[in-house]
Amino acid sequence: MITKGNKILLFILTFLVSTALIAQKEVDKLKKQEKELQKKIRDNKKILTEKQNIEKITIAEVAILNQQIAHRDELIGNYSQQVNNITYQIEETKNDITRHQTELGKLKKRYIELIRYAYRHRNTYHRLLFVFAATSFNQAYVRIKYLRQFADHRKKQAQRIREKQRELARKIAELKNAKTEKQELLGKTEIEKQNHLADKAKQQDALAKLKSEEHTIKQTLADQEKQREKLTAEIKRAIEEEIRRERARERERMAKAEANKKNKSTNTKTNTDKTTVPKKEVHYDVEREGMALESAEFEKNRGRLPWPVEKGEITQHFGRNPHPTLKEVWISNNGIDIGTGKSAKVRTVFEGKVSSVFVIPNAGKCVIVSYGAYRTVYANLAEVSVTKGQELKTKQNIGTLLPGEDGNISEAHFEIWKVTTNDMEKQNPALWLYR
Repeated sequence: MITKGNKILLFILTFLVSTALIAQKEVDKLKKQEKELQKKIRDNKKILTEKQNIEKITIAEVAILNQQIAHRDELIGNYSQQVNNITYQIEETKNDITRHQTELGKLKKRYIELIRYAYRHRNTYHRLLFVFAATSFNQAYVRIKYLRQFADHRKKQAQRIREKQRELARKIAELKNAKTEKQELLGKTEIEKQNHLADKAKQQDALAKLKSEEHTIKQTLADQEKQREKLTAEIKRAIEEEIRRERARERERMAKAEANKKNKSTNTKTNTDKTTVPKKEVHYDVEREGMALESAEFEKNRGRLPWPVEKGEITQHFGRNPHPTLKEVWISNNGIDIGTGKSAKVRTVFEGKVSSVFVIPNAGKCVIVSYGAYRTVYANLAEVSVTKGQELKTKQNIGTLLPGEDGNISEAHFEIWKVTTNDMEKQNPALWLYR
């Protein structure tokens, strides 16, 4: 039967174990986040350092610099959290060491008393005399049992002292390691702060350079807007053409089904009795079984799709974006732009079929991949390695990117569209990609 005291002890032990597990999960989470941020910073640094001998500054470079600064801020915050956790751990370990030292002192004191008692009664004759002096057999048995228990207790006391000494040594080693780790983290934090200042200086230089080229930038933005309009028009045309083909196939299927139905009919009415059946308007049925299944599979992976490039940063988001230097100038985007390395490879985000491949003059090639009611668009490609109708796997390479304005940084343009019965809806790709 579990007593009230045992229940309280069990609750305390459960609470301590749970707290330790939560603390360990927090440590693991911070370490994982630290590695991810360090990788992003390394990747961005590699992209940015490729521009060392290039004088022309682009919006993409400024966007990557902004992300680099944000990552460094986050990494510094991560280090700060880890330092706080270790500081707390150090204090807890110090308290544990003090407690263990106190307990060890008590154990040693008690053990010394046992040794002294054992020394005084070390003579075998005295022990026998102690037993034989019993007034009854039961008393003699109890005295023998007492002597044995005393000897066992002394041995256990010695064992407890050894265990406590090992525990104390372990805690002291933990304290030493924690102090070393804290110093290393403080050193990393200082380095990141210096790197942060250096990146801020680069950012200010880049913004100043962009401001000095305002006229050229406005002309570039106007050209880019025309290219975006052409891309949007071509995407809609390609999807509408696919819808028309699907409707034609649907009408053909329905006509065959109607013909088969008539052939099987046992109705013997004459031609004069026949009534004309009005034709049904055939819509692009996005809920048809096959398409519904493909759409559902794609939708299941919302927020978990791989990126269309192996590494990079979003340089322009979905919707309307303010220009980094020009006041009251906004840039519209039907998808997202991702800054990455020169001529990087582009890959599919999900398995599907190539529904269209086309070229936008002065803006590279474009590939559309179909997943039921959904379409993914990969634009700004220099070379394409897939063909219309080809079945693709997730992360399969479909081509390489055009070099950027400066000849080094390339930008992948990525869009997601959803075809409904009455319309075509643009989706925010950032909400679909793995974050």
